[in-house]
Amino acid sequence: MNVEARAPRAWVRERARTAARWYGRSMEALALDPLEAELRRAGATFGRDHDRVISLSYGSVAGEIAVAERAVGLADRNDLSVLAVTGSAGRVAESVQRTAGRRPEPNETWAAAGVWWHALSDERVLAIADWRATQRLHHAFHAPSPGLRVGADLVDVSDDYKVLTLIGPRAPKLLRTVGLENVPDAGTASETTIAGERALVLHESDAAFLLVTAGPGAVETWKLLRDQGRPLGIGFVGAQALARLGVSERARARRHA
Repeated sequence: MNVEARAPRAWVRERARTAARWYGRSMEALALDPLEAELRRAGATFGRDHDRVISLSYGSVAGEIAVAERAVGLADRNDLSVLAVTGSAGRVAESVQRTAGRRPEPNETWAAAGVWWHALSDERVLAIADWRATQRLHHAFHAPSPGLRVGADLVDVSDDYKVLTLIGPRAPKLLRTVGLENVPDAGTASETTIAGERALVLHESDAAFLLVTAGPGAVETWKLLRDQGRPLGIGFVGAQALARLGVSERARARRHA
C-alpha cells in the first residue's frame, strides 16, 4: 500500500504546540488530528483511552448502536496505533517473524497476535494495534535486556496515518460504492483508492472493516464515505457504541484464531 505520510502544515503544528502548553500531550495529539474539525462538526464528545484522545459518542450511544446494527456506521479509530518496523531487510524480517510468526513479503497483509501487519517494503512493515498489543510490541522491541529485544526499530507513526471503521450490514455496499472492486473476506485485506488516496481495507470481523489511509487524506475520505453513505442510512459511531457492539473483542478473537 503506497500510503505516503505527508507532514502537517505549519499552522497545525503551531496549534499542537499551543495545546500542549495548556493541556498536555493528549490534547497535542488531538490538535494534530486532521479530522478534529469534522468530528466536532459531527457532534463528537471526546475522552481519553490511555494516552489517546478518542471520540466517545455523537450524542446517543443507543442510536449509534442501532445504526451499526441496521445500516452502516462510520467511526474514527484514534484508539488504534500505527507502528512502523524499520531497518535492514534482514532485521525487519527476523523481527517481524519473532513478533508476528511469519516473515513478511512486500505488499503482504495479515493478522496475527492481535495486530494487523502490512509490509510496505522489505525494510518497512506497518502494524495496526490496540493499546494492549502496542504495549506488547514496545516491550518486545525496547526490552531492558538486549537479549530479549528484537533487532529492528519500532516507531510510532500514528500521526502520519488515519484509521477509520465502517461497521454494519451495508458497509460492504458502501465500500463498493466508493470504488472497492472486491470486498475482502473476514480476516483478509484489500487495497483501493478512496477520494484520491490509497487506502488499505482490513475486514476485521462480521461487518466491521478498518480503513487505513495517509493522515492528510483522511478528511476527504471521511467526507466521501459520509456523503456516499447517506442513501444507505450512515451514521457516526463513537468508542462507547463500538465497545458495546463488541468490535474490539470480536476482532481480537478472530486475529488470535
